[in-house]
Amino acid sequence: LHQEIGILHGLRHDCIARIIHVERYPRIMHVFYDIDVGMIKLQDAIVKVPHYKDIFYIARTFRCIMSAIIFCHDKRYAHLDICPSNILIRPQNCSAILTGFESCRPLDPNTMKVQKKRIEDNYNTTSNNNSSSCNSNNNKENTFSRKNNWSAPEVFFNVQGDICASSDVFSAAMVLLDILYK
Repeated sequence: LHQEIGILHGLRHDCIARIIHVERYPRIMHVFYDIDVGMIKLQDAIVKVPHYKDIFYIARTFRCIMSAIIFCHDKRYAHLDICPSNILIRPQNCSAILTGFESCRPLDPNTMKVQKKRIEDNYNTTSNNNSSSCNSNNNKENTFSRKNNWSAPEVFFNVQGDICASSDVFSAAMVLLDILYK
């Protein structure tokens, strides 16, 4: 969580969740995000928001997601956990914000590949950001393995030398396909 907090403090963008407060205790941290009341996860918007299947709203959501990803990459970070539960939607206009930066890793500025170094912490964490990581692997190893349908092949199969900025773009495309075909 220390890594996520540090990264999010440096990423100020309209389509990225903002931390507004952190409470630290000896073995636990609470993180409070600036999330609009009424925002829902993308996976719920697909089912619950009647106008969401309109191509205008889908395009707006995808534009927000891609804007957030491009901004992260410009700041030399790869999100590595792009999936419907890490995208929150404003049902009124279907604009989106990206959350779930637990798997985020720095990018090498020369190659745009993920650096192998991982910042570790020894805290149990809770948050109120209404997102749950798509990455169910909570081990403390130096790996990026994931078990979901959104991961780029190099992330899914844990090919560490090949994980790069384009892995996020692949995941965003998989999310778009899911929206279009549900």
